[in-house]
Amino acid sequence: MRCGSPPPSRAGANLAVLVLCRFTGDLYSYLSERLGGLTGVQSAETTLALGRVTYAP
Repeated sequence: MRCGSPPPSRAGANLAVLVLCRFTGDLYSYLSERLGGLTGVQSAETTLALGRVTYAP
């Protein structure tokens, strides 16, 4: 899938979100509280893309 293209169509799927989290607990909180708290959200699919970000001053 190319950057900027819509996700593969799935019945009822109409929201795509990119979240950067430092810890897995932060991701869980986002999914359960922020995303799960939205009116009309009945389910969510989550795909992890793991990578390492380094900082060199």
